[in-house]
Amino acid sequence: YITNYIGSKQKLTDWIWKSTPEDIETAVDAFSGSSVVGYMYKTHGLAVNAIDRLAYCHHIARAIVENDSTTLSDEEIDALLADNAQAKDFVRKHFKGIYFEPGVHAVIDTIRSNIDSTGLGGYKRDIALFALGKACITGKGGFGHFGTTKKQDGRADDPKGFKERFAANCRRISSLVFKGEGPCKAHCGDTRKILAGIKADAAYFDPPY
Repeated sequence: YITNYIGSKQKLTDWIWKSTPEDIETAVDAFSGSSVVGYMYKTHGLAVNAIDRLAYCHHIARAIVENDSTTLSDEEIDALLADNAQAKDFVRKHFKGIYFEPGVHAVIDTIRSNIDSTGLGGYKRDIALFALGKACITGKGGFGHFGTTKKQDGRADDPKGFKERFAANCRRISSLVFKGEGPCKAHCGDTRKILAGIKADAAYFDPPY
């Protein structure tokens, strides 16, 4: 699992695992973010509870931590990329002229609208939303990164490249899905309140700054 999520502990997962107590069966990723820690615990056979207040992070955790069998088919990915004359225009209205080349904003609006109009639900919807967000933050334009709100020659995305990256992300995320040895659950909300109802052997805390 490779992520460009700002603040991710991707490079520290081996150290975190080595620092985790031995002979445990359950773990909590208390501020899951990119879910690299929760996913790592799942790959080691632990039952995992991943918690985050942000909806996008919740979709990530549901897609690859809680989900143990659901993936997106090529036909479903094609449907998400299909033209949609009824697509909403939120990105075109609010991000015009920044982050992406002309045309990409409309692609993002189309994919986001298609996620709703195609009726994707459950973990399929989580994978699609995860893939769309990942496509936005890992492109040449670097959506969400400091200093990239202005056009930079040779760095901005084009519609074709964005579509290809979204499709690749859908397939890549789907390939991460597997059935863990223990039950895994993703939670969205106040960590303090959710923790009160969870029993676990160990917890990893990486709270917001």
